[in-house]
Amino acid sequence: MSSEDATSHRNPVPWVEETATPFRYNPLGEDEVRLLELEPSSSPEDPIRCKIIHASCRGDHKYDILSCDWSSSSEAPVPISLNGQTFDAPSEVWVALQRVRLETQPRLLWTDAICIDQGFDDRGHPADNPERRLQVSRLKATYQGAEGVLVWLGSAADDSHLVFEHLERCSGHTHLNWCHYKGAAAAAYERLCARPWFYRPFAAAELALSQRPAVLLCGRHRSEWPHPTRCSSFPATADYYHPPAAAGPDGRTHLHHLRQVARGGRVQLRSAVLWMRHCRAADPRDKVLGLLLLDTGLALDGPAAAALDVADLFARFTRAAIEASRNLEVLHWFGVPPASAAPAAGRPSWVPDCGATDPVGTLPRVFGAAASYSVHYPLALLPGFGFRPGGVLAARGYFVATIASVADALGGPSASSSSSEAIAAGLRGWESAVAAAASASASARPAEATAAAFRDTLAADDEADLQVESDAAPHSKKVRPPTSRWAEPFAAWYRRHGAGALLPPAADGGARAEREDALASRFARRAEAVCYGRRLFFTAGDGGGSMGLAPPHARPGDRVAFLPGGRYPFVVRARPDGTYELLGDCFLYDLDVFALRLEAQETEIRLA
Repeated sequence: MSSEDATSHRNPVPWVEETATPFRYNPLGEDEVRLLELEPSSSPEDPIRCKIIHASCRGDHKYDILSCDWSSSSEAPVPISLNGQTFDAPSEVWVALQRVRLETQPRLLWTDAICIDQGFDDRGHPADNPERRLQVSRLKATYQGAEGVLVWLGSAADDSHLVFEHLERCSGHTHLNWCHYKGAAAAAYERLCARPWFYRPFAAAELALSQRPAVLLCGRHRSEWPHPTRCSSFPATADYYHPPAAAGPDGRTHLHHLRQVARGGRVQLRSAVLWMRHCRAADPRDKVLGLLLLDTGLALDGPAAAALDVADLFARFTRAAIEASRNLEVLHWFGVPPASAAPAAGRPSWVPDCGATDPVGTLPRVFGAAASYSVHYPLALLPGFGFRPGGVLAARGYFVATIASVADALGGPSASSSSSEAIAAGLRGWESAVAAAASASASARPAEATAAAFRDTLAADDEADLQVESDAAPHSKKVRPPTSRWAEPFAAWYRRHGAGALLPPAADGGARAEREDALASRFARRAEAVCYGRRLFFTAGDGGGSMGLAPPHARPGDRVAFLPGGRYPFVVRARPDGTYELLGDCFLYDLDVFALRLEAQETEIRLA
């Protein structure tokens, strides 16, 4: 046993009950909740003994939430005594109970692994059963009724003690700003941020609804939430998750967003989704149910929601988000489906996969720094939108273009295809496709303009497209400036990775090697985050058409539609019955929304 950790489940002391009678749950009454009374012990060698108590949901019971991530553990369950009978507790729950057990008096707790009949199978996995759905629908009242939350992060490991010792020193000071982690402590904090508990779909609700600050427990150490986040900076939201990286999101930014979402009070649904996208859930419904526990202003009947299947829950959530906001932002929040993904059965194409984990293809203006939109930019749905029978979303908008050709999708399921080197090779293939399309067009842009269009497409740079030249009607899109903030980084990147199909080989930019490397890396990260999981496409038209970034399933003949209320246009595919399949959002270079509203015919586009 580690000297820094008095609690370990490597050598658990199981409860061995003579009759070997397995514990059986009694049904709950209509207004009841189960609480767990943990018996005291002065010795960590004593087995865990508990009692289940059926209590009224409206009763005045002094209990704490014991929260831990038990579903990701691969260790065998450990028997405990429950009402004098044997209950196979998940191993991580056994460790947590040993950690919070008092020496001289019982402790009243609520922990989902035991207080909800999870219907564990032989592998220790919970089953979907009516009681679990009912209890999940009551989670908000259960969390609000608790006095506090005890969060078990796990046993001490990976120098986690350095983080808590640093926090203990800081808490003894009266300074407003706490000293940041340095050296080994900073590295230990990054590893602590990867602990599975921070990626539980219900973690934010447990913290937000607690009557007092939650207590984080890690081995023998403890700290109040959100103290660990006070001693670290974090990458910006744009670098929160870099899709080609296999390591997942940056944990420091993940905890920062958790702190923002779980501070209590009203929180933007968009912010909550930004955090929830990187949570892990065995049941994808738990992600939506976790969002509904937060005060986002979204009205959705809780008990009914918990009883819905995945497709119905996602559809009702998406519809409620659209109706509440009067826009289509929710359709951008969950990225694009992988190229290998089959169409989702049972739900309309406009309903995103709300249970997606670490989604790719999220365009920059969806969660990035606030873009500067003209007051004339149509950010709200046009009058006449609505939901029709048969799961149809009808929205008024404009058809912009038809896809003439596509290049290969960028990235794939293997680690080798998602490395920066492989992505750079894929972008060189796209560059060759751009050069071929330009040479085949009789009215193509000049070479420099084509290269600039390619550059801004890879970076999804459309800042000028959001503004008008003048507030006086008729409104016209602001002319693109002669240069771009991505011009210098692109030039540095192109000198290292370009295929030479669009621009001639260029000499070194003259900058110091370190700065040149930093510029190239900046563009590479932007292009990787924007393009990964998407495919380059081309449209036909005057001036050689345009180019853009489409979902991976797009193909020639699909149409690009702009629906006011969306942040970006969408790729849709016509169906024989007159409806359209929504493939996902897209970036289209040099899209003139203001000209569309003046010149194009507004039409009802029915998505099914």
